[in-house]
Amino acid sequence: MKVIEERIQSKPFLKWAGGKTQLLNAIVTRLPIHILLNLQIDRYVEPFIGSGAVFFFLKKHFHVNESYLIDSNPELILGYQVVQKEPTLLIKRLEQLQNDYLKLSEENRSKYFYQIRNQYNTQRKS
Repeated sequence: MKVIEERIQSKPFLKWAGGKTQLLNAIVTRLPIHILLNLQIDRYVEPFIGSGAVFFFLKKHFHVNESYLIDSNPELILGYQVVQKEPTLLIKRLEQLQNDYLKLSEENRSKYFYQIRNQYNTQRKS
């Protein structure tokens, strides 16, 4: 029986201050030689995941056996958990927001944006 390995094709879903997308080529040249030769990473630990640019790049180009993604920002971690566990529900909700937004005039779009943002910020404080 032939085993087919599917590589992850994910990429960062947000921009992040201090993101390393532009540095990926420089970062990969600094990986240990055994990783470059075997295209395998036994354990990857990312203490400040941010946008995840380095992780997603490595996951796309190398076989990563174990990965631990950490950040001190609980809302960022919650965002990753929603993307991981409820992608269909998230996409449905975002499509609904987009459709509601696009139906509005330019002036009302601005009001709608701030209304949604305020709802989100109020929810966060609860």
